[in-house]
Amino acid sequence: MNMILLTIILFIYGFSEADAKKAIISGGVFVVVLLINLILYYKKYHKNWYHYMVLKSLSLLVLGVISSMTVGLLRFSMSLFLLLIIVELYIGAVNNHKTFLKVLFALVAVTIGLICIIEIINGGGPIEVVIMAVIVIIFIYCFYLILKDYREDMMAKVKLQTRLFREAAKTNEELRLSQNKFKKIHDEVANQKAELLSANKKLNKMTAEIFTQNELLRYISSVLDIKELLEVVSDAIVGTIGVDTCAVILFDERNEEYLYSVKSNHPGNHLDELKEKVEKGCLQTYFEDDKIHLNNRVVTKKYPFIGKRPVGSLAIIPLLRDALTYGLIIAEHSTIDMFTESNLQFFTGIATQITIAINNANMYALMEDMAIKDGLTGIYNRKYLQDNIEQYVQKADKDGSSLVVALFDIDKFKTVNDRYGHMFGDEAIKFTAAITMHIAKKYGGMAFRYGGEEFVLLLPHTNMEDAALIVNELHQNIKDEPLFHEDKEVHINVSIGISSYPELASSGEKLLLRADNAMYYSKQEGRGRITIDSSTLEKVV
Repeated sequence: MNMILLTIILFIYGFSEADAKKAIISGGVFVVVLLINLILYYKKYHKNWYHYMVLKSLSLLVLGVISSMTVGLLRFSMSLFLLLIIVELYIGAVNNHKTFLKVLFALVAVTIGLICIIEIINGGGPIEVVIMAVIVIIFIYCFYLILKDYREDMMAKVKLQTRLFREAAKTNEELRLSQNKFKKIHDEVANQKAELLSANKKLNKMTAEIFTQNELLRYISSVLDIKELLEVVSDAIVGTIGVDTCAVILFDERNEEYLYSVKSNHPGNHLDELKEKVEKGCLQTYFEDDKIHLNNRVVTKKYPFIGKRPVGSLAIIPLLRDALTYGLIIAEHSTIDMFTESNLQFFTGIATQITIAINNANMYALMEDMAIKDGLTGIYNRKYLQDNIEQYVQKADKDGSSLVVALFDIDKFKTVNDRYGHMFGDEAIKFTAAITMHIAKKYGGMAFRYGGEEFVLLLPHTNMEDAALIVNELHQNIKDEPLFHEDKEVHINVSIGISSYPELASSGEKLLLRADNAMYYSKQEGRGRITIDSSTLEKVV
């Protein structure tokens, strides 16, 4: 369409009365623009919206310049052509989806068009003025349409933005509510996780404690030595519970003595300190009670048995038998709030196991005693002496010391039985054994029932001179201490023979034999006397 109009305009322009020079210049410029348009059209640049709008704006500008140089009908034709390009620019601007570019090219079209129209009006007649006025009205209407379109577009965008804002606000509120829900869920999950971790920690600790209890029970069932048992328990408590110090105190009723075991991470002689505190009665209150004592906020001055150890938490667990406390477990930790209900359950379980183990050990010891001790008197029997005499001899050799044996029996024991009865005879045997045991303990020896009314006093690390004094004390105690039969005093006497290793005997068996020979000599010499072995005595016997 543009090409057709351009051809018509050039034809009219060529036969007009216009200035030949201006016609040539205008025509040349127009031809150049036309060629550029044809080249760009051939290259298909018109399909690019930006190229199309720029070229149309350039064409509008060039056409306006040419129009200002023409007159008459040609100027009128130029004005129509100018109006056509403006409309094309407007349509191109409106079809763009970007409002900014739409307004920009619309303003360019209107501005260039107005400039050209004003120039044409200035040099034209009334008809041209009317035509230009129509063009101006069209321009204004086009500009109005552009503004209206722009306004509608802006209102649509405002509505869209408002709707999006409301949707965003609604979404934000929903997100906030969801966030609160998620936060609540997260907090609940965190609490559950903390509870699970705490439960898992407790479970692991309980598992470790149960494992330790099982291991202790398995080991305890095989330990028949009470002292070794106490060492195992104190070690296990320090290792499993993680306490700084653990002490186990036990009163051995059979031997009437306290047994101790102390394990501590703190330096010092804690065992001797504990023994001293027990002897002073510092723990008597806990022995008289059957309750667990727990203090997680220790004031050390209230517990004199602690000494200088740093203690923040303390647990004292009684060992019970027949509702009576016969021992204590004392656990200490330097930090406060250390012990929990789980720890107490562990300690209670350990205490029960210890009691069972001690009962087992006592039963085993009782069975051992039955095998090696005399059932009537409670002192060691002849078999135990004969089985171990060589060990005592070897120990004397190792120590470079002497070993003395005093062998004796009750004088005229058959007469005692016949006169006072066998029950009194048993009392006489127990009486003699008790005095022999007393002397043995007093001087670090051992007492044995060698036969029916025969006894042996074994004195290690003792020479013959000292042994004579000890045996004389034994003899006097037996003679002086009365027995009673139906409110009547009865005194018994013994005949004693003493021999020594290695001075007079070369072995344990010969030592017993020589002591027996010395005792036989005492009986031959009138009974109730002490005979000390010698090399000359051997010839006599």
